[in-house]
Amino acid sequence: MMPVYETMSGGGLINIANAQLKNLTSLQKVSSALKLKKDVSNSKVANLILNAKIENGRLMLEPFDVNLMGMKTNVVGSTGIDGTIDYKMAMDVPAGETGQAFNSAIGNSGKSDVRVNLGLTGPSTDPSVKVLKSNAINNLVDDKKQEVKKVVTEKVEDKKQEVKKVVTEKVEDKKQEVK
Repeated sequence: MMPVYETMSGGGLINIANAQLKNLTSLQKVSSALKLKKDVSNSKVANLILNAKIENGRLMLEPFDVNLMGMKTNVVGSTGIDGTIDYKMAMDVPAGETGQAFNSAIGNSGKSDVRVNLGLTGPSTDPSVKVLKSNAINNLVDDKKQEVKKVVTEKVEDKKQEVKKVVTEKVEDKKQEVK
């Protein structure tokens, strides 16, 4: 006889006094997705109290802050009894810790840390990690769009003035020829 996990319910606090996260696939995949320069094979967490509940066969964690790989991170999500995970992470990543492509995307933001939102889903043994759109990234993109729009508008305006000047000169020349 097996329990019907989907019917289980409960809740409480999980207190983690000190834990070492060695070769954790999900952290390695986060590091790879962000192209982090630091070694993530051995991370620690301490003094962590998690508010949790069990619903529909999943251990649901309320949002909590933790220092992962030396970066302030907010985590929320769940782990299923079937071994699947579904987590969202908002990680404050130092600009210099990421790969070159990511650095160049945020290089003009003037911030030392950039908030990056990540989604971790799938089996806990081989999760999928995706960088999610975030307000910070959307703001950077919007700022860049506005900068490009301004430059293009200025260039178009300059060209309009040049064309207007040339046309005016040609009209004046033709007027002089007619007289």
